[in-house]
Amino acid sequence: SGSPFVRLSAVAVIVATTTGSTAYSFSAGGPIVSPRVEAILVVPAAAHSSFNRALVLPADEEVTLQVLPGSGRLAVEVDGAVVGHLCPGDSVTVAAWPGAAKVVRLGTTFYERARRKLRVDGSAEVE
Repeated sequence: SGSPFVRLSAVAVIVATTTGSTAYSFSAGGPIVSPRVEAILVVPAAAHSSFNRALVLPADEEVTLQVLPGSGRLAVEVDGAVVGHLCPGDSVTVAAWPGAAKVVRLGTTFYERARRKLRVDGSAEVE
C-alpha cells in the first residue's frame, strides 16, 4: 500500500513464493503453504524485535524492504548466491514473477513430498 507495515531487527528477512515455503523460509519459522496458493511470504529470521511473525501476502503485491539507518551493510542473496549489497537507507523491492514456471512432479502430491522432505511421520495420537 506504500506505507510501512513494521520496523524490525533480524538476522535476515526471507521473501519467498509458496514454492519456497518448505525451504529456508520454513527453517526460519515460516508456514508451509500449498503451491496451489498464489502468495508471497515474508519471514523474519531470528528477529530481535517483538514482531517476529511471517506475513502471507497476495502474489501480485510488491514487498519493499528498507535498511534502517542504524544498520550495517547487508548482503542480498537470491537462491543462496550473493547478488548485491545494501547500505543503510537503501531499499529493495521484490515481486513475484508473473509468468513463473510451473513445476510438474509425477507420482507424489505436495503433501507427500513435504512429509518426506520434512521427515514428518507418525501421528500425534495418544494411545
